Amino acid sequence: MRTDPAKAGQKPGKDTAAGGERRGGWRRFKGAKGWWRRWRSWLPFVVKPLRRGIVIFVLLLVIEYLVVPELVGASRDLYLLGRVNAGWPRA
Repeated sequence: MRTDPAKAGQKPGKDTAAGGERRGGWRRFKGAKGWWRRWRSWLPFVVKPLRRGIVIFVLLLVIEYLVVPELVGASRDLYLLGRVNAGWPRA
């Protein structure tokens, strides 16, 4: 969204390039703080998917180590119950 230089408190011919864009783009961020300013602008777009990925990974680990062994144990118990001879419970 471009603003009118007159409304922004600037003179129309001062420090504007063709199309109202500044020249130099990334070159204006120089020095040690420059990389942090660029990274900080991208940080919200990186943190949310990264957090979501970590949560999904932890949930998959919990399911793998807590839920799946219980299901395997239950299926093994059902298998063993199916092998029981019907004559033994009568005795």
